[in-house]
Amino acid sequence: MTVGYDHAVSRAVHVVKDLLRYNIVGEIQSLNVNFLEHWKGIFAAHPWLKGPEDSYLGYWRRGGGAGCEHSHALHLWLYFARLLEWGPVVDVASEMDMHVDGEVEFDRCAQFRIKTESGKSGMVTQDVITEPTQKIVKFQSKDGFIEWNINGCPDGDLVSWTVDGNVEKMTIHKKRPDDFHLEMLHYEQLLQGTIAPHESPLSLSLGAEVMEILCEAYSLATIDGEEEKE
Repeated sequence: MTVGYDHAVSRAVHVVKDLLRYNIVGEIQSLNVNFLEHWKGIFAAHPWLKGPEDSYLGYWRRGGGAGCEHSHALHLWLYFARLLEWGPVVDVASEMDMHVDGEVEFDRCAQFRIKTESGKSGMVTQDVITEPTQKIVKFQSKDGFIEWNINGCPDGDLVSWTVDGNVEKMTIHKKRPDDFHLEMLHYEQLLQGTIAPHESPLSLSLGAEVMEILCEAYSLATIDGEEEKE
């Protein structure tokens, strides 16, 4: 069984993995991931929906809100932390900006401070209110950085990094359908056995770890300053 976080099998991921593998900027000290995107694009693509109240999006208990809808960010943080061998997550501090209007109940913004067993940490921020969109994965070291800006240029993704104090950039050409095409190819490799399930960035165990963090965050969420009551 797998999960559908398609960004984790994109072409840009392989570029970032190579930069990390060859230790281009030295030891990574922190990792921050932002998925900040107004969800009006979703409604424009589904004109039968008038707003978040017309689908699961407006209800965090159904998998809506910023925490769930943009949990690609949490997934990428956990995936890269595994690649960097930072060890298991030992502490997560979260803050959810909850919005309630009638039956609608969702988080407009979700933030997570994550710390691993090795002492390495970082931030994940997700929202459904930011425009223009910002989807950025940034690794920081003492000597430089690696940054993956998803859809960061007109032709696709933009990966930047420092070498001897100079910034290098690479454009990874793509269109939106390419994300799903590569995901299907990854599933094909899993079915053929050329990729072991536990080695896949789409492994069920990694998806379950995302859900564990979200469940804990929502259980602690507050609404208008009062503890939420079931």
